[in-house]
Amino acid sequence: MRMIMAVDEVSKVSFTSNMPACIKWAMNHSEKTGNPVKLLVGRPGCKDARIFAEATPDGLRAVHAGRVWKWRRLERTHGKQAEKTS
Repeated sequence: MRMIMAVDEVSKVSFTSNMPACIKWAMNHSEKTGNPVKLLVGRPGCKDARIFAEATPDGLRAVHAGRVWKWRRLERTHGKQAEKTS
C-alpha cells in the first residue's frame, strides 16, 4: 500500500488522501495561491518518500526520478494538514 501526499513548501500545508483527491487538491491549491505543490508517494514503514509530480497554476507535470524526502522531515515541517474539500 502506498501513501500519497501533496505538499506546499511555501505555505507549509499538506494534504493526504488517495491519488485523484491529492491531484485535485494540489491543482486547486496552486491556482488559489500561485505556489507549486509537490506530490509525493511513499510506503508506510519506509523512511522516505519520492516526488512523482508537481502541480502549478499552469498544470500538472510528471517528475521522473524525483527528489527523495525523509518522512521525518515531512512530519516535522508539514504538520499542518489541510481540510478536505468536496
